[in-house]
Amino acid sequence: MRRIRIFFLLETLLIALAITPAEAVPVQGPDGYFYEVVPTPVTWPTARAAARASSHQGVPGHLAIVTSAAVDSFLAGLAPIGWLGGSDQASEGTWTWSDGPQANQVFWIGGPGGSAPGGVYTNWGLAQPDNGGVQNFLLRGPGGWDDFGGVQPYYVRYAAPEPGTFLLFGAALAGAGLASWHQRRRGRALDRMGR
Repeated sequence: MRRIRIFFLLETLLIALAITPAEAVPVQGPDGYFYEVVPTPVTWPTARAAARASSHQGVPGHLAIVTSAAVDSFLAGLAPIGWLGGSDQASEGTWTWSDGPQANQVFWIGGPGGSAPGGVYTNWGLAQPDNGGVQNFLLRGPGGWDDFGGVQPYYVRYAAPEPGTFLLFGAALAGAGLASWHQRRRGRALDRMGR
């Protein structure tokens, strides 16, 4: 009976955490945010919509924003190539972050000889962004950032969950287990008393 209860508790915990072997598990980066790579090649607009529809521990996601060399290197370690959350689609040559806390923040103005306003971090590859054809979306690749079109995997970023998220979840499970135990114990006591 005890094994069944332990198995049931573990099964309930795994279902509650929604862990399945096919899902990528986001990893905390050097900036405190969580990141994951979705290896399915899709267009940037599709990647953006999918990232915005995803969540980790109840926190919504968005395409990754890179604000430091440490984060850029971290993402390179997760996967060598993928969409980031930058675009110049709204105004050619003015690159902004599309979502997240830095939404609409300009991080680059111009082409290959352009500049980063306020000295914000960028990592453009050689002669980039070149706007070769219709290339309005930011791709992180082995040679640095590139303005690109087409299909690629993508990086998703999530804010760190609020402190205590797991404590509250654990307390709720413990409370449910304690109430169930108390109810069974009381029932046994009443049965012994003949009621």
